[in-house]
Amino acid sequence: MPCAAPTTGTGDRDRLVVDNPAYVPAEYRAVALAGVAQLRVCQAHAGADWVYLSPPALLEPGARTGRYRRGTNTLLTAADGRSWISAEDLAVAVVDELETPGPERHITVVHQDAPPSVGRAPELRARNGEDGR
Repeated sequence: MPCAAPTTGTGDRDRLVVDNPAYVPAEYRAVALAGVAQLRVCQAHAGADWVYLSPPALLEPGARTGRYRRGTNTLLTAADGRSWISAEDLAVAVVDELETPGPERHITVVHQDAPPSVGRAPELRARNGEDGR
């Protein structure tokens, strides 16, 4: 299921992923445009307390590894070049964001094969299995 509509592409920061058929096939465009509309509604309420998560281009069932990389409004790719995450790891990222919010209102995440050397707080890396345990 393609998801990353409100993010910008890695090569063209002025073009939303939803506008690039390489990322969003025509049959999914209506759903992707709904994601963009949702983000615009959030942005129209600047005084409200909100965060909008744009999943990567592909969200699919898989293993819960707790390993992901967090970004803002640009489509991220994993080491294998794909923009993907398991639904299980997306859930971990959502809980992490709720428990320890970052300063950005629009975020995205992507699967990460190797543990990061910097990034989230050590207690989150440990909980996510990113400290080598």
